[in-house]
Amino acid sequence: MMKPNNALRWGVIAVVATVAVGIISTLKINSPSVAPKNPSPTQAPVKKTVSESAAPQEQANAITWHDSLSTALQVAEQTNRPVLVDFNAVWCTPCLIMKKTTFKDASVIRESKKWVMVSIDGDKQPKVAAEYQVDAYPTLLILKSDGTVVSRAGGEMGVKALLNWQQSKYQTAKQ
Repeated sequence: MMKPNNALRWGVIAVVATVAVGIISTLKINSPSVAPKNPSPTQAPVKKTVSESAAPQEQANAITWHDSLSTALQVAEQTNRPVLVDFNAVWCTPCLIMKKTTFKDASVIRESKKWVMVSIDGDKQPKVAAEYQVDAYPTLLILKSDGTVVSRAGGEMGVKALLNWQQSKYQTAKQ
């Protein structure tokens, strides 16, 4: 029979191990989308991620993401739509969770069609992150087409929270 403090110790170890496995699994699931910094000559070319391509990502039943805020603001001005900016980082677990769940939800995809959607990797575009005083990820901003911040949210957001936030700020951001 274990002593009570040994049982507690083993319980804590089990919880820590479970959390570690969950984090590692999340990172492994998402790691193929991250291009290696120095691929070997024998490796196949890696497809560019959203933040590496100049054009917005176009897919059926997916959000169209821009990776340039200045381009997105021009599109917003031309189309009279507000802007939603997702500041993220490839190492950010809540960012990866939102990418795999919240931003894949059909109702979020439908709502995104009323917005100009921008995904900014803060590590790759630190000047843009600094301009908008982003110091944690994920940070989401709702902007008017002139770049004025209407609202800011930090941390992981689920589908309902994101939709409620967007819909409550839509008219103000569109003006």
